[in-house]
Amino acid sequence: MAERMSTNHTTNQIVVFGLSDRGLQRDNNEDHFMVVDLTRKVVGVQDNQLRPEVLHHNIGACGTTLMVADGVGGYEGGEIASQLAVDTVAQALIDTSGQDLPMREQLVRAVAMAQEAIRRCHSAAGQTRQMASTLTAVHVGHGVMTIAQVGDSRAYRFRAGKLTQLTEDQSVVQMMQKKGLLTPEEALHHPHRNIILQALGQDKPILPEVQTLACQHDDCLLLCSDGLSSYVAHERIEAIMASEEDEPGRCRRLVEAANAAGGADNVTVVLARLIISGEAHPEGAAAPGVDTRRWSDAIRSAVCGWLDRYVANRGASCPWAASTRYIPSASLLTASAISTHGLTMAMRLMLSTPAPHSPVAHRNTH
Repeated sequence: MAERMSTNHTTNQIVVFGLSDRGLQRDNNEDHFMVVDLTRKVVGVQDNQLRPEVLHHNIGACGTTLMVADGVGGYEGGEIASQLAVDTVAQALIDTSGQDLPMREQLVRAVAMAQEAIRRCHSAAGQTRQMASTLTAVHVGHGVMTIAQVGDSRAYRFRAGKLTQLTEDQSVVQMMQKKGLLTPEEALHHPHRNIILQALGQDKPILPEVQTLACQHDDCLLLCSDGLSSYVAHERIEAIMASEEDEPGRCRRLVEAANAAGGADNVTVVLARLIISGEAHPEGAAAPGVDTRRWSDAIRSAVCGWLDRYVANRGASCPWAASTRYIPSASLLTASAISTHGLTMAMRLMLSTPAPHSPVAHRNTH
């Protein structure tokens, strides 16, 4: 039997931070990143500096797009190419936001426009013989994200303590791994590990890899250039993502880890944490991702103390203990111990039925 869904209003927010660093061995920075609030039509990054209005914002009807672009090493004009890539895609998505087009189609069109913009700039700039850039773009909507990738800049998802790589490098060594010619360990040190199969600005047509995935409350997305992923082990990145630091703190630690590994390349990281509250869920069940910390300390303490006394008095006859997953109050305050639904039930019972042998405080109205 299908579960009935509640009609709870859902609020989607995103907390974002990004850093781009030249590294320790390069003369200039050929990486760029971008954050675009498509609902408000706000381009949130200028000169690789995040604007305050996008640090923490509502994900509106048109969503938010995150991008990282890496000017291809060894090519003149990589810095210009990566800037053109993120700027062109941002403007193209703003121009089509609100139109009745699937996001996959919007991204593919925007990437094609970035490809053409770089090629035109290449032709017009006689002193720049070659220009190319990778691009990884993640559009975040309500409960869903769409990823488009050209090259080897990566997108990861950190969920419940586990870091998962969402994109697949479009590179020679990745292709060799898929064919069983290289192990992951051999790929890390292979002399062709920096050769990618396609990039924006190349002569031949590009074919972005596009995928759509579900997202949920407290997912954290990481976009990065290969200045991070090629020099810092997956396990180290995961450990930093698992730390209790905020987004700026984790961004800084990721950049520091890349530089501590030699800083041989530019490194760019973008972190985005999703906050989804009040999402629809099976009626009578706890909403996934609900954070019981939203309850004030005073209310939670009062409810927990009352529950201790009530259950101690009623014992196994307490009819709702199982539904609230009641355990001693020291653990009751954690999100995993009791749902918001259960706390609501307990509060209603507390207000309607004073616990035996416990004083009831009355507010003096005189």
